[in-house]
Amino acid sequence: MIEQIPEGELVITLRLTTDIEYNRKRPYEADIIQLGGYFLLAKDRFHKPIRIGRIEYRNRTFEIHDTETLHEQVVRTLHRLRIYQKSGKLPNVSLDQHKCQACVFYQTVCERAINV
Repeated sequence: MIEQIPEGELVITLRLTTDIEYNRKRPYEADIIQLGGYFLLAKDRFHKPIRIGRIEYRNRTFEIHDTETLHEQVVRTLHRLRIYQKSGKLPNVSLDQHKCQACVFYQTVCERAINV
C-alpha cells in the first residue's frame, strides 16, 4: 500500500499476515528485499523517491529507509534468481517454515518453499 503522509512524502507499507519473533531486531531479509523492490517500482512509477517504508507484521512494525545499498541488494537478488532459474538448480532449502520464510527464494522460484 502506498500512502501520502502529512509532510507530503509517499510511504510504502508491506502488510503481512504473519507474526515475527519479539526478540528480532530486524524484519526477515526476504521482506526487506520485497519492500526494496517496491521502492524501485514506485520511484519509476511516481517519478519521485520514496524515502521510508514500513513492514507490518501482525504483532510488530518496522520502518525501513530506502537506500542505495538496499537497491543494490534488490538488483543482486534478482540477478541470483535469474541465474538459478536459468540453471534449473536451486539452493538446498530447509523445510523448517520459519527458516524457509526468511529465505529470499521463499514463494518465488522455490517450489519446495511454496508447498511448505
